[in-house]
Amino acid sequence: MKYRYIWFDLGMTLVETPIETLYRQVLKAFDIHRDAAEIRRAVYLTDKEFMRRYPHILGTQPAHFMPWYLGILNYNLGVRLDLEENYRIFADAQSRMGLKWRPVPGAHELLRRLKGQGVGLGLISNWDHTCRRVLADNGLDALLDVTVVSSEVGIEKPNPEIFRMALETAGVRAEEAMYVGDNYYDDVVGAGGVGIKCLLIAPYGRLGLEEISHRATIRSIEEVRDYLE
Repeated sequence: MKYRYIWFDLGMTLVETPIETLYRQVLKAFDIHRDAAEIRRAVYLTDKEFMRRYPHILGTQPAHFMPWYLGILNYNLGVRLDLEENYRIFADAQSRMGLKWRPVPGAHELLRRLKGQGVGLGLISNWDHTCRRVLADNGLDALLDVTVVSSEVGIEKPNPEIFRMALETAGVRAEEAMYVGDNYYDDVVGAGGVGIKCLLIAPYGRLGLEEISHRATIRSIEEVRDYLE
């Protein structure tokens, strides 16, 4: 295999939250009905809008951005709601249903396969103090050889220094490594800053990514294996 080490992002790469299920219930409170696939697509577009225009805000406390986020999400769904009431119902639904992180389909299988082939596995993530708990709760911690978390090292992607630090910790060169993530502005730009090739997860193809020209894209983490082969 060409790469000795494969690095991964965490949120929406190795783990995800079932926000479409929760938001479907929120909309029902307003007598609005949308299927899960439609909500998932709207969430994706909203995330990409925030990644592009408001870097890092999605990693802050939800109260700082959620009403604003819901407004854009509703726009992408073609609905108009009172945002104050919308946020209140959303927060109530979240407290009742929870939004626990869960493994992305195929994540465990991919990591085990790569590990079995002798490939080093690592994480480079912009995350708060809960990162290692999320990894442990989802059975991912034991599959990773090196874990680099922004809140622990005081550096965030896309600063190339966090990628350089990860390479030094693992003892590999940039050309021997590849990064897999879902955020062009943090992952592709940051990894590229030290010469690491980045595989961008883009489940809807060019949708939401019209302004970029990155060619190394996959639809899901399950395609990483095919890309490497």
